[in-house]
Amino acid sequence: MKSFCILLLLIFSANAYSDSPQEFTIAVTCDAKHKVFSLDPVVSSVDEGTLLFEGNGSELPEEKRLFECKLSKNHSVKLSYEVIPPRMQGMCGARGLTQIHHIFVNDLKVYGASVINNDCFAEKSGTLISLKISIEGSKLKLRSCNAKNWDNNKYIGRSCTTKNLKLASPTDAH
Repeated sequence: MKSFCILLLLIFSANAYSDSPQEFTIAVTCDAKHKVFSLDPVVSSVDEGTLLFEGNGSELPEEKRLFECKLSKNHSVKLSYEVIPPRMQGMCGARGLTQIHHIFVNDLKVYGASVINNDCFAEKSGTLISLKISIEGSKLKLRSCNAKNWDNNKYIGRSCTTKNLKLASPTDAH
């Protein structure tokens, strides 16, 4: 009976911690001087500390749902998001989850609903790990990067695409 109880304890302990002990979050940067807004991956572990911190922003706060960034006199970025902190239940629960609802530059929707920086929800093209919005003259550049998966403390199969979009409202004179 004692062996059976120890076996059950081992099984339940293994199941409770079957998800990765690493937390996946996002850092946000709003740089009006260079007219850049970015969302960059942050991966950390209780045991190992920060494993990956790209960009130079600060982590998205859990308590906020809307982040606004004034890129220039005439242009601002509005990000609607949700952060679900790590939990011990549910698929990939220990990783936490950041969900983008939408991103607008002025009245132009540049990105829709997506999970970011969490390979548990990856599609064939991989998981979205970063976004960068920059304004150069009257051009809006949207760069998104995906990765196939997270393995050995790094992203595998990273690829990026850039889209050029025309801004509807006037740009700064300088």
